[in-house]
Amino acid sequence: SFASFAKYLELRFYGHQYTRRANAEPCGHSIHHDYHQYFSYNQMVASFSYSPIRLLEVCVPLPKIFIKRQAP
Repeated sequence: SFASFAKYLELRFYGHQYTRRANAEPCGHSIHHDYHQYFSYNQMVASFSYSPIRLLEVCVPLPKIFIKRQAP
C-alpha cells in the first residue's frame, strides 16, 4: 500500500534518528544508510541505497497554492 511505502521512505530519509533494540554491542553501521535494500514484485525489482549529496541551492516554493475547482 502507499501508506507503508511512505513509511518506508520516511525511515530511509530520517533513519539516522532511530537506534536498534538489540542487547548486543552496536556495530556502528546505520541500518538505513549503509546497506542496499531490494524489493521484488512479480517480474520487477527495486533497489534502494543511500548516497549523501552536497546541497548547492535551495528553492523555496510560493507560499500559496492555487487549485482550480472543476464543475462536477
